Amino acid sequence: MKNKFFYIGLFLAALGIWSCGGGGGGGTGAGNQSVLRVVNASTDASVLDVTVDGELLFTGLMPGQASIFESVKVGAHLVSFNQNVGGQVVLEVENEFAYVIPYTIIAVGAGNPLAPIVAVNDRSDTAASQFRIRAINASASSGAIDVRLEAGIVGRESTSTGTPTESLTPPPLMTPVALITPTIGVTPTVAVTPTIVSTISAEPSNLVVANNLEFQGVSDYVSNLKGDYRIIIESNGTVLAKTGVISFSGGQINSIVLIGTSSAGVEILRLDDKP
Repeated sequence: MKNKFFYIGLFLAALGIWSCGGGGGGGTGAGNQSVLRVVNASTDASVLDVTVDGELLFTGLMPGQASIFESVKVGAHLVSFNQNVGGQVVLEVENEFAYVIPYTIIAVGAGNPLAPIVAVNDRSDTAASQFRIRAINASASSGAIDVRLEAGIVGRESTSTGTPTESLTPPPLMTPVALITPTIGVTPTVAVTPTIVSTISAEPSNLVVANNLEFQGVSDYVSNLKGDYRIIIESNGTVLAKTGVISFSGGQINSIVLIGTSSAGVEILRLDDKP
């Protein structure tokens, strides 16, 4: 017959297993992780590095470039955008990172400090026949914008009017090589929790993604049937940017980001919002 010390030992062992991996922000397990992507939408041609609580996460982020997704511990963190040459901090954002939630932080504008856009990405599953999309206005001089998708046919690309702008997939960044200590602070002005609006039709059709979206604005996600579309962005009835025909696959979740200036030219970034 086993004595009482045997059962006490089993209880303590079970208690120790239950305690491992739980708790607050100091842990390193998979259950303690959020996800971060950053975008350099500055208009002064600054190459940026990005630190989280002083630790380098991304380096060599070119203007108009988005990073890959990287894990960040759950909790409050200071995200700093620093000039790649000289290390000057041009933007700091204090953000509360929640478990498994993907965040996109965009540095916009020119000079010092830059302005932030903080957006929460949708990570839920979608039907195989549908995709979801939202718009983000990261162009300070373009005013309020309207964003729409125009149903198209790939074989008719040569007949489209206007000069298509480039649609980009964010490339991975270089390996972090240095640490920079943050020195200034800016509170983010936009924090958006994604919502989903169903606008499904029986076949690919024109879709309004956003109307009158102000600078630093982030629209709700809208859904549509997978297929071939052009992205068109306008302000006060004038076309600012237009892509060629792009194929949207079922299950995709995208952000359409307008960057640049109305005088020097604007560009459309198409970002994959799934980590």
